[in-house]
Amino acid sequence: MSTPPSQRVRKPLRATGFDYTNPGMYMVTICVHHMEPRFGSVRDGMVVLNEAGRLVEAQWRSIPERFPGVRLDAHVVMPNHLHGIIQLPIRPDGKGESLSTIVGAFKSLVMGAYSAGVRAGRFPGFDRSLRLRGFQDRIIRDDRMLDTLQTYIEGNPGRWHERYGDP
Repeated sequence: MSTPPSQRVRKPLRATGFDYTNPGMYMVTICVHHMEPRFGSVRDGMVVLNEAGRLVEAQWRSIPERFPGVRLDAHVVMPNHLHGIIQLPIRPDGKGESLSTIVGAFKSLVMGAYSAGVRAGRFPGFDRSLRLRGFQDRIIRDDRMLDTLQTYIEGNPGRWHERYGDP
């Protein structure tokens, strides 16, 4: 017998006790609700972004404009998710934005622009939410892990059909 949704305990999305304002590198994964392929397709191992996917790409690339000092590393917008590496800076004043604040701002801007596209008839509608609650992250602890995750991100389009099949 399965546990009713109201009694399920969610696994924490963040590492317990870790300060996500700490300078360092983090890989984030943000998924579309129900893993619906809303941002394009994959053809011959290459992502072909549609207008919505290009919107997501542009919003991702604009993160450093909104959060000075934050740097972006490897990323890929897939038809139903995004993987990206974010580097939080060392701040002389000791104050910085948290990873959750940065990703939350990104998601909010994408949601607002996507919703405007739905109202304008450019994008298909959605039921309740475009994205899953929260996001997944990996704390990148060393250069070897960084290399592994960069390779994973860069190779993600080539593995699309293994997981999702043909369009």
